[in-house]
Amino acid sequence: MSGSWTRWASWKVKPPQPVYDEDPVLYEDEQHSVVEIRTDSLQTLRELGPPDLVHLVKQPVKSTTKQIGVYHHVTGVDASSSASLAAYINTLTYQPHDKQNKVISGLYCCYNAFSRVDMRVQVQIPGTVESYCVDERGNKLEATEEHWLETYLCSVLRAYSYADNGSGDTIKRIIGVRRFNPITSTEQEHKFLEAAEKLFFSGWQLGSDPEIQVPDLVSNHLTSGLLHYIKTSGRYMSGVNLFEKLRMRDPEVASLLARVYMMGDEEVKAVKLLHDVIEELPMDYSLLDCQAEFCNRKGRSDMALDIAKRSVIAAPSEFGTWARLAEIYVGMEEWDLALLTLNSCPMFTYQDKDAPRLPEPAPISLPLAPETMCDEIDDAGATPEVDTVHPTLRRLAAGNYKGTFHKAYVLLTEITKKIGWDQLLRIRSQVFVMEEEYRNEKQHAPGGSRNASTVALRGRETPQPNGHGEPLEEDHRDSEDMIQSEADSEATDLQANGEPSAATSHLDPDVSKPTHTITVRSGDETPQPQPPDNDPSHQQYTQFQHKRLCERWLDNLFMVLYEDLRIYTIWRTEASQYRQQQLAYKKSAEEWEILGELAERLHHPEEAVEAWQSCLSMRFSPKAMRGVLDLYERKGDGRNQLGALIRLVAWQYRWYSEFSPDLLYIMRRLIEEEGAVKLNNADPVAEDVVDIVSDGDVLLDLGGLAGIQKEVSLRVSGRVISLASPVLREKLYHATGAAKNDYPRRLSVKDEDGDAMLLINNIIHLRNDKLPPRLPAEMLYNVAILSEKLQCGIAVSRATSPWFDRLFNAPAQVYVDMCRIIEATMLLDEPIFFARFTARWIMNEPLDGKFAVPPTAHFRMKTLSLQLQQRRQSHIQALRADLDLLVDCCSLAFAKPSEHYIDYAPGMLPDPDEQGRTGSICRVDEGAATLYLGALRDERIWPATVWRPTLGEIVEALKKFTIPEYDDCDKCDFCEGVKAKFSLAGGRGDE
Repeated sequence: MSGSWTRWASWKVKPPQPVYDEDPVLYEDEQHSVVEIRTDSLQTLRELGPPDLVHLVKQPVKSTTKQIGVYHHVTGVDASSSASLAAYINTLTYQPHDKQNKVISGLYCCYNAFSRVDMRVQVQIPGTVESYCVDERGNKLEATEEHWLETYLCSVLRAYSYADNGSGDTIKRIIGVRRFNPITSTEQEHKFLEAAEKLFFSGWQLGSDPEIQVPDLVSNHLTSGLLHYIKTSGRYMSGVNLFEKLRMRDPEVASLLARVYMMGDEEVKAVKLLHDVIEELPMDYSLLDCQAEFCNRKGRSDMALDIAKRSVIAAPSEFGTWARLAEIYVGMEEWDLALLTLNSCPMFTYQDKDAPRLPEPAPISLPLAPETMCDEIDDAGATPEVDTVHPTLRRLAAGNYKGTFHKAYVLLTEITKKIGWDQLLRIRSQVFVMEEEYRNEKQHAPGGSRNASTVALRGRETPQPNGHGEPLEEDHRDSEDMIQSEADSEATDLQANGEPSAATSHLDPDVSKPTHTITVRSGDETPQPQPPDNDPSHQQYTQFQHKRLCERWLDNLFMVLYEDLRIYTIWRTEASQYRQQQLAYKKSAEEWEILGELAERLHHPEEAVEAWQSCLSMRFSPKAMRGVLDLYERKGDGRNQLGALIRLVAWQYRWYSEFSPDLLYIMRRLIEEEGAVKLNNADPVAEDVVDIVSDGDVLLDLGGLAGIQKEVSLRVSGRVISLASPVLREKLYHATGAAKNDYPRRLSVKDEDGDAMLLINNIIHLRNDKLPPRLPAEMLYNVAILSEKLQCGIAVSRATSPWFDRLFNAPAQVYVDMCRIIEATMLLDEPIFFARFTARWIMNEPLDGKFAVPPTAHFRMKTLSLQLQQRRQSHIQALRADLDLLVDCCSLAFAKPSEHYIDYAPGMLPDPDEQGRTGSICRVDEGAATLYLGALRDERIWPATVWRPTLGEIVEALKKFTIPEYDDCDKCDFCEGVKAKFSLAGGRGDE
């Protein structure tokens, strides 16, 4: 991104002028005609093609000899006929800011990716309109109705393909592109879906996303565009109707229909559809992948595993099927199989969209409309001299990954987040052949062969600890020529294509640097020696002959991940040291932006938001604001979401983009959750004064609202705040000077949390219409802390019960900091929810976890933490006593006094038979006790060394525990009651 800004700043951009049109103007180089360059590039286009090109010829009003060529790109214009394109050119002829020149002609170029021709409309002003098409050889052809239908569909798909996601990356990559929403009415939707239906079975000709190797009926740019439109607009029934009709012609379309059902929360219909169609097409990988994704999302990785394996078998050359299998192994915590599966993924060189490749323009003009001139969204303050970036941050390669390499890196970072870097290195060394091992063993290795893909598909035949597995036999072949040692000097920089390259270290690392593995190029079979035929229960990867060869790209990913972790560790360590010394930790805005991306890549969202907010405090950044918006969306903070959306949409509009599907989707979801009326009346962007009471006599000065550091005042009633808060009453009484005599009087509370102060004043002023229906846990905690500080907890607690109730009943994926929320319930005097959340903490907190009490917590909270720890410990001791009851009957079975002969009670000697034999000792009760104890251990109930992580899980396992079947009880009359005895003990433990 920084490179794009540097290049933009280096162009001769004219200063923005307050004009009333919004057309970017790129001046054509006299030696290079952009139309001719576009014509020459037609034969290189492979997918949807570049954005539409609009070329205008201007002529000075006072001269008829000199002509000037200007151009810009555009997406989203209705390209269904020559008339609609000519109408767009006519809108460009009126330019009040440029009275010295007039437009004498215009050419609109729109690429038809189906027929591989460039549709063109030439407009003479004033004069005629001519439409034609140009093929890849530059020949001029007649445009037909079929051509226009195809062109219209391609135009809509390009609008989605070249749309920005809100971060500004796409806008900055291609300068001077106007983006319009291609579908703004029901009539236009019908027109789009009808065109898609007619051309659906030719969609594979358009190409596909970079993760797809071979475009097919359901994996191409047409289907991606359709699903993107349905998700953005929420028009699920329109999508269902379209795909239902197409499914009648080809059942493979059912995978798309199922995805639309899932988007629209019709999961039952989707599951039934997948079940029925998979019976008809059992090896359709798109159907299997959809089913596996659904099962994995629902937490049923065990069901998803077999489905994903079938999907891989059905499409072994597709990256998506292997990535899904690796994702499932990660969810199952099968780290070694996840790495082997990732190593088996087919990787494709990233092919960028058919972006326009034109020469650098002459001086360009990017005029701004008056309503877009706002300092709050001005991100042009960064110059190469001021906004410097440390070279180490610029060299981070992971941010450039795209396509399959980006998704593989995401999977690798997910594993690292869950098990840690050191554990990942240990598993890596157990699974893959390390360089030193290869040097020592290559002369002695037997001629076996083993493919890592087969291991990932078949898994293990017996359960193994993570990081170990049992190799399966394959045909062996000599592959010495495929083995290549990885060295730092051999790392090739392939970042331009989105491929990984090994990162180099320039600072003393605080993270363990990985040693090199023996690598093999992608596409080669991984040669491995055949393992010895020994006990499979002890088979491990620890011997050389049981390991795999690591693909070169994956080995490079490890090095890049190491560099990311090293820089992240240095950043957090330095920030902590500066904080302890009470010094300001300074970075440039662009450095904060890069650090935010780094933390996001490594799955540290809180640290990412911290960096992005630091960036926003220096200058506006659409990427940073987009990251903060994601945080607000995860927390369900509708107010701050709306404020961030307004700023992003305003920035997009400033740079000629009126269409961002991702921002539209977030806005639609926000309307569904909060309501359109509420959002229309909301005031997320605070003005100078926010009226809590319109005739209030006091202004409370805040430091900011909604995460924006901008001074704002709350107009409140002095009588109300004096009654509710003794602290505010005291401050109001001691107001001196002009603040005491002015009306309204002013109180500075800039050191307090602005959003919490706003909520508290709405509560104590009985402004229930301004209170949100739900409140994020972090905000509720801030309200509780500020209420305690202002001593207004009694007045505030009247409104907090519904918020606590919604948090308690929130879905599992909503994160709630139990320690903070328990403190909030105590400070706001909520005894019911205090009991509920403390009980949940006791049952769900890991047994080795502690109640985290910050140093600044109230003294009652420190006492409470000790009481909670003691209460949980008493529960644990009670559980241990119950477990003693469970195993007591087993101890009796193994005791010496319980020893007896078959069919005789303990202490009784059996009568000898005719040969004088007295029978044998009974082992029935011992066998039953052994089976009983084994079942308890399998369920991780007993002993305490194998307990489940939380008290609640142990109790639930105890409730569900069933006495194992044991059929040998009838072999001894005295032991017939053994099972009843165990059942009685189990019933006591359950109680």
